[in-house]
Parts: sequence; structure tokens; C-alpha cells
Amino acid sequence: MLNSENIKDKSTLRALMNKEITWNTWGNFGINLITGRILDQERNQLEYTYLPDYLFKTIKNGKIKRDHKIINLVKREDVLLDFDEISNKTTLFNPLSFFTLLLLIVLLITIKDIKNQKRTKWLDFIIFFFTGIVGLILTYFWLFSSHKTAPNNYNVLWAFLPNLIVAFIVTKAIAKKWLQKYLIVLLVCLTIVPILWILELQIFPITAIPILLLLGIRYLFLSDTT
Repeated sequence: MLNSENIKDKSTLRALMNKEITWNTWGNFGINLITGRILDQERNQLEYTYLPDYLFKTIKNGKIKRDHKIINLVKREDVLLDFDEISNKTTLFNPLSFFTLLLLIVLLITIKDIKNQKRTKWLDFIIFFFTGIVGLILTYFWLFSSHKTAPNNYNVLWAFLPNLIVAFIVTKAIAKKWLQKYLIVLLVCLTIVPILWILELQIFPITAIPILLLLGIRYLFLSDTT
């Protein structure tokens, strides 16, 4: 039996995880990237215990029934090791700084392309190829992995799997009519991401915002040039 006051914080599992891992770290970005909306759903009390602090609170305040009496699960608490936890600090090479730098680079190259009325094909290849690779990984975890937190991951809306193939097409000089329609689909998918975020159907990593802006800028540019 568990005391109802064990866990007063009724946040989602993702919110609790984000409290434990500093938001602007690669570990936080990676976990939020690979996990689906299951972490954003309301959970029962036991499911909070995947975090050590909440496991401790649950056991400490737990109750059991013995001889028709309700007694404490833990008779006494002894401290065996007492040391400071390793701090989870943000380093200079953090996701927000890195992706913001990429955003600025893409923005400057796009402005230059507009002025010169040309397209930097190698940049488009890199963008499509790497978003496609990430999409392939996320799709694999969603469909074929045994990880229960991987399915229903809407990061695939910006890490779009078909981009892996389109990456080799955008390097061609001849524009394809269907490519413009494809870019519209990509822009719609990017628009859906903040809607899901606002509705709290899935909380995306804050450090992904520069990525979304980067993709939106380049996709808009390509939709006007194809």
C-alpha cells in the first residue's frame, strides 16, 4: 500500500525527468528526442518510481498490512553513504549554442543564395540527409524496438524519414514539380510540431527550436526556387 502523499508532484514523467537532467545538455536532448508521447501522459504513482528520488519517497512512505494492521513498510532509515551528487552542468558546447550556430549559418547562406539567385546544393543535401537519418533511427525505435517509451514519437515530423532519399534528389539541377509539393508537406509537418507542443500532446526539447527554425527557413526558400 502506498501513501497518497508520497508524490505530490503530478507532473508527467518527462517533466520529472527534465528536472533531474539539465535541459540544455546533450543527455536531455537525446532522451527527449528518442522518447515518444507516452512520457507526456498522466501516470499512476508507481510509474514515477523509475526515478531514484521518487522510488525512495515511495518506499519510505509505503505501508503494508500485517496481522490486520497497517504499519510502515520501512522500520528505520540508516544513511550508509553521504556524499554530494555530481552536478549536471551545461557546458560551453551545449545543444542550444550548437544548433543556434547552425541556424545562423543556414540563415546567412540562404540570404546569400537569394542575393545571388542560386542554390547551395551541398547545404540542402546535408539538411535532408541528416534529418532523414534521424528519422530512420526514430522510426526504427518506434516500430521495431522493444523500448516502451519509443513509439508515438512526433519528432518524426521534423526528422522526416523520406528526406533520406530526397537528399540525393535535391542535388540535381533540374527542378521536380513534385518536389515543391513535397516541401509544402514538410512545412505543414513543421507547423504541426508547435501545435502538438501547445496542446501538450508531446513536449519537445527546447533545444530543438533552432532546428525547427533552420528547417523552416530553408524549406521556404526551396519552395520558392523549385
